[in-house]
Amino acid sequence: MRQIIILALLFFITYALQFLQWGSESELNPKSMASLGFILLAAYVAGGFFARFKLPKISGYIVTGIVCGPYVINLLSKGVVSDLRVLDDLALGLIALTAGGELKLTALRRDLKSVLYIIGFLVIVVFAGVTACVLAARPLLPFLSESPLTTIAVALCFGITAVATSPASTIAIITETRASGIVTERVLSITVIKDVLVVIAFAFILSIAKHLSLEPTIGQSAVTTVFTEVAASLLMGVVLGVLTVLYIRYINAEMLLFIIGLVFAGTAFAHWLELEAILMFMVAGFVVENFSSHGQELIETIERASLPVYVVFFAIAGAGINLPVLRQTLLIASILVAVRLLTTYLGTFLGSALAGDPPQVRRYAWMGFITQAGVSLGLATIVEQTFPTWGPHFKTLIVATIAMNLIIGPIAFKVALDRSGETEEMRERTLTLAEQPAPGP
Repeated sequence: MRQIIILALLFFITYALQFLQWGSESELNPKSMASLGFILLAAYVAGGFFARFKLPKISGYIVTGIVCGPYVINLLSKGVVSDLRVLDDLALGLIALTAGGELKLTALRRDLKSVLYIIGFLVIVVFAGVTACVLAARPLLPFLSESPLTTIAVALCFGITAVATSPASTIAIITETRASGIVTERVLSITVIKDVLVVIAFAFILSIAKHLSLEPTIGQSAVTTVFTEVAASLLMGVVLGVLTVLYIRYINAEMLLFIIGLVFAGTAFAHWLELEAILMFMVAGFVVENFSSHGQELIETIERASLPVYVVFFAIAGAGINLPVLRQTLLIASILVAVRLLTTYLGTFLGSALAGDPPQVRRYAWMGFITQAGVSLGLATIVEQTFPTWGPHFKTLIVATIAMNLIIGPIAFKVALDRSGETEEMRERTLTLAEQPAPGP
């Protein structure tokens, strides 16, 4: 009750600040800082409420952002949301370092067959299913031209974008629930590796789409550009990983500040050279974990800073969901989301069954591949810039599907981890039941 009262007071104070003139909304002003403080506390409390109902806390963060965002009560205006986006780089960098640090070579070698089978079937089944769905649903997509080749190009872009997932949400749920086990390991490994492969495959699909659509913007080969960016990102990730290992080994002071500084500096460098920052930090975490003895120290340092960063990151993600766009495209977006869910289940089930995985992987792992965010949005942005005639409509629809998957995905993955018995709560419950004495005769 005290939390609710304090939260209500903070709400009225923050709401009153909206009527004061602080200057241009494009500037980082006291209103944005006050909103940051409010959303941090409000989302944290909401996450606690969601946890009481066995829902993931990040769903509470996202819902708080939606309610407080520019499309509901406008406590977080578009200008404030834009100001707070500066924290996205820090959050994504920490999440990517954690993802790379959780990828262990020993586990990858042991599970390589399963990982490859599931990734292969996921990519093929989801890509084929969503592409076919777009072709069949052509009457519901008024922005498509009469050209059959352009329709095929649009469908191919939808198909490859649907394959991408969100490492950020996966890591956040695993961190929140302290999950461990075969489903957790399989989902994490597949999510990280698959998104790297999707970026490469996207280059080929984009090149094909260009030739099919015959857009006047065809320029430098997308394949060459993406391969160069991926290779440079991998190399830069190795460099950052080696620098981190050297710092821990020879200095090892104020590790948290070093990691935060590394993320901001690395992100700025990535933007400057147009590299994939997420891929870069994943490689850095992977190097520290597998080629030094400091992997656990890196993960523990990140965990000390992760909670407030995750709270703000997912709250701002919720505030950024464009509700008017979601309403306008609700029908076709719902169809695409449903087809993606079905094909994700089928691809995961087929891959894990052929690999001989345990039943819990076949039943529950697919729920970890639902959420979409940064990678999908980045691919949609590239399509928008490449095809000015239909690209903006494509991105609008992709944003709507991302919003729906962002709401559904975390809840589904939490359910999967609970049912597979891999969350800390379920492990403790199982241990407690095992320690109870057997009933007497």
